[in-house]
Amino acid sequence: MNKKPKIWKGYEELNSPSEFEENKHNEFPEKLPLKQLSDDVETFKAPRRDFLKFMGFSLTAATVAAGCEMPVRKAIPYLNKPEEVTPGMSTWYASTYAEGGDYCSVLVKSRDGRPIKIEGNPQSSVTKGGTSARVQASVLDLYDNSRLTGPMSKIDNKWKEGDWNTIDKEIRSKLSMVNGKVVVLSGSILSPSSKEVIQSFLSKQESSEHVVCDAISSSGILDANELCFGIRSLPDYQFKNADCVVSFGADFLGSWLSPVEYAKDYSFRRKINDKNMYMSKHFQFEGNMSMTGTNADYRFLMKPSEEKEALQHLYNLITETQAITVKTLPKPLKSGLRKTAKELKSSSGSSLVVSGSNNRYIQALVNLINYELDNYGSTISFERPSNYRQGNDAAMVKLVEEMADGKIGAVVLWDTNPAYNYFNTDIFKKAYQNVGLKISMNPKLDETAMLSDYACPDHHFLESWNDAEPKSGIYSLTQPVIAPLFKTRSGSESILRWTGSEQTYYDYVKGYWEKNIHRISDGSFTAFWDKCLHDGVCERESKGIDVNEIKLNAGQVNIGYLKLKNIGGETDLHLYENVSVGNGNRANNPWLQELPDPVTKVTWDNYAMLSRKKAKSLGLSQEDVVRIKLGDTSIELPVLIQPGQKEDVIGVALGYGRKMAGRIFDKKQNEKVRLSHADFANLNDPNNDNYNFTSDWGTNSYPMVQWNGENFIYYSGVSIESAGKEPYLLAQTQTHHHINPVVRPIVREVSYDAYREDPYEGYAKYKEVEVHKKDGTTEVQRKLIKSGEKEYNRIKDTRHDNLYYDPENKGGKTIFPGHHWGMNIDMNSCIGCNACIVSCNAENNIPVVGKNEVRRRHDMHWIRIDRYYITKDDMHEDDADENPRVIHQPMLCQHCDNAPCENVCPVAATNHSSEGLNQMAYNRCVGTRYCENNCPYKVRRFNWYDYTGQDSFAWNEAIHDTYRNDNGDDIDDLTKMVLNPDVTIRARGVIEKCSFCVQRIQEGKLSAKKDGRKLADGDVKMACQTACPTDAIVFGDMNDKESRVSISMADERNFHVIEEVHTLPSIGYLTKVRNVKKKELKA
Repeated sequence: MNKKPKIWKGYEELNSPSEFEENKHNEFPEKLPLKQLSDDVETFKAPRRDFLKFMGFSLTAATVAAGCEMPVRKAIPYLNKPEEVTPGMSTWYASTYAEGGDYCSVLVKSRDGRPIKIEGNPQSSVTKGGTSARVQASVLDLYDNSRLTGPMSKIDNKWKEGDWNTIDKEIRSKLSMVNGKVVVLSGSILSPSSKEVIQSFLSKQESSEHVVCDAISSSGILDANELCFGIRSLPDYQFKNADCVVSFGADFLGSWLSPVEYAKDYSFRRKINDKNMYMSKHFQFEGNMSMTGTNADYRFLMKPSEEKEALQHLYNLITETQAITVKTLPKPLKSGLRKTAKELKSSSGSSLVVSGSNNRYIQALVNLINYELDNYGSTISFERPSNYRQGNDAAMVKLVEEMADGKIGAVVLWDTNPAYNYFNTDIFKKAYQNVGLKISMNPKLDETAMLSDYACPDHHFLESWNDAEPKSGIYSLTQPVIAPLFKTRSGSESILRWTGSEQTYYDYVKGYWEKNIHRISDGSFTAFWDKCLHDGVCERESKGIDVNEIKLNAGQVNIGYLKLKNIGGETDLHLYENVSVGNGNRANNPWLQELPDPVTKVTWDNYAMLSRKKAKSLGLSQEDVVRIKLGDTSIELPVLIQPGQKEDVIGVALGYGRKMAGRIFDKKQNEKVRLSHADFANLNDPNNDNYNFTSDWGTNSYPMVQWNGENFIYYSGVSIESAGKEPYLLAQTQTHHHINPVVRPIVREVSYDAYREDPYEGYAKYKEVEVHKKDGTTEVQRKLIKSGEKEYNRIKDTRHDNLYYDPENKGGKTIFPGHHWGMNIDMNSCIGCNACIVSCNAENNIPVVGKNEVRRRHDMHWIRIDRYYITKDDMHEDDADENPRVIHQPMLCQHCDNAPCENVCPVAATNHSSEGLNQMAYNRCVGTRYCENNCPYKVRRFNWYDYTGQDSFAWNEAIHDTYRNDNGDDIDDLTKMVLNPDVTIRARGVIEKCSFCVQRIQEGKLSAKKDGRKLADGDVKMACQTACPTDAIVFGDMNDKESRVSISMADERNFHVIEEVHTLPSIGYLTKVRNVKKKELKA
């Protein structure tokens, strides 16, 4: 008899299920100070927040509110209304998000001149309408009041605010007298116009250079391609053409190179139905459990220091030679490599091998494997080389050496912060001080800008003209959708001024396109320019190269590798980039900080990921603080015990521990400091303990990056020990709002071969379902339905007539005669990237609550992506977490047609609409939270505090987040500009949850009515749906049997979560299909 798999979310559930079940029903995770209650309530000393817990919020709030008066707010009309602005109507602009090599063609929604939402541009052949969490959150960066408001100069080691004319004159004068090389130090720049501006500027200097340094480098791939093919560029990886994908530590769905593009192409090969029965196969070798690893069909554990030997062994297996002598590898790893090699050889010409390593010789070995497999020209192409990463590690190290030797006369810094992210910041800072003229064009006073002589802040991309060339011959435009909020200036325009040009950068970009991109066949340039602005993209032919031969052999690669510094050790520290704050340049964005990590579900911090066996051997528990040592360098981090972690690998995220990324507070007086940016900077003396930036979340792990003599390496052999400190509390959401997957099957998976045999196989494990009948009794149904039986007549017989029967269904007529809105989510496509969560935040004005509130389970996200681990039920707990399978399941309000929340609300604040929506009347809600307790999906959220800064209850408790200090100051007016006026701001004491973006539904219906037509399928799209890079979410009218959602609901894989309790949810899920053998899925 086959046993059911064990499905679990976290260790507390795996190790102590009975205690977990008891604790998860507690309303508050912390213990209440009941000792302070006495018979005389008037004299007890409990804090007010605890009193509200004891007595219930609604009665107290009502009493307080009765004595509060909302201040009068007047709407001020336009004196002269801009022609393009219609009050209450949205305007859309095509633009480009390009930051540090990250690229996405976007559409920007503007209301009354304010950008408030970003969507993907479906006309882009690169990102194809997809987005990421970072892209979605970028609109909030526009309204960050930590941005510099204008240019500043440092006089007598003190910052002074200035004007552009004065500062331009000073810089031009100093550049003319500079003694030494002039260097532009930047991150990867995708703009061809900006590159031409830089080259024009440098050509006017006697000695000059443009050095590109990426915070997280991919120089190893560029160097390897130069060694192998003579071209220093990234290839065009085409995952959509790959039948077999093999990744060695490359998180290509999360953060590697171009994750939006790769996720779109990868998911295209993972979608299956009765018309497309073929899917790609994915092998992942890694030490950390990455987001990409959670989506793999086969995942094998490998230390970063074992990667070279693993690739060499794979090369030998593919070539059927012993071209390279390989050291002994662990048996499970060798077994996995044999399986992988067999699959790769059978998919020769349609396979793809990638590596996340920054070692040039490891990347060269990957090139050799792909070359042997005949993948160049099919899944890897240099026809359109990619420009996402252009950094040169060796050039950066050489520059620091030259600065230390006094050979550099001037440095213009742009979109890079080496005083924070260089592998040895002490050496960089000391060398940087030797430069005579230091100019920063970064938008904030970051760690490197603070050391500079001039701060000349760049625009936010939503305020700026620019262009981009993500791949050779593929162009896109950036256009401003709002006038600059501050006295900032485009970095390219600043460089033009310093070359003596008075041309605006808009005119320069336009001239570049007319000279280099426009063709006679396009007609007039004006018409061509207008079309490109409208579409946002333009494509031209590319002069790529054909890979006919490779210049290195395996032996030469091995010799080159052995010459480098040995990095690995008994325990490897693996440094990685996560999907939220990334390399650290977004550290002051609260939407990203409060975004749960797709794997660990931790917010606001980084940590040391350890396997349970490793932690047990060191006597460590969750949240214990450890010290990780590398020579004389060490960092301290809390422990997070992570399932699927290689025993001898410690995982730590980069991008945290920023000291200069946000606003500052007086630590002694605990009062907000409102200062000019010049005074703000002058107070930041390391010896002054009164001030500290609030963005110091987590620990900076860049000092643990290694230089092997040719490239920056993101792993190293380290030692680990307890730091002997109090535990550091993490805000982890993985078991918040829990649904028990043991009692009820929440997620479903099936093997690919079983699905091919019988598309209904996903139901075989859950055939016996208890169903509520009309007379109130229950009955077990489907128990006689066996795999492949003819009686299993798709959806009709098993779902709508039995589980989904409607007591008011008379003569087959629906109770929703107009629209009946529904959603379907393909769990084969959902990769857990969290783009939908941030998109929902932006669309629906969902508040940030801060780390402490997240720890108290007060997080407010309307969507959560539940991450489930799956292991054998009879597996010992010490082995259950070694390498579990993972499923991501987006969970939101199911808009049940028989919703348990509706019939328990005493004031009918939650009710059902005529179109099948479970809706909230916020001004009717009194905060009893009966609906929250009665919701089996745990998707309702309660506003414990005045999170968005309403005028009532402005005195509420302290919330630690980007916008508040411990006195609970309101969110600032600048940041309020991001709020969507179509969505109500919820007050304290009110329940909220997913509304199916009802404002978008209304907008779609009104638009169709204005056009005099019926609402068509696709006219209404949810915020989560449009953000998804994998098209995992389908939304539409279930009454339209030809709609995409109806077709998805009729798919054989469709199921509804805990459908047996007869909630009649309007959201369906498609069963996860793994491209493995049936026996392997059960193993």
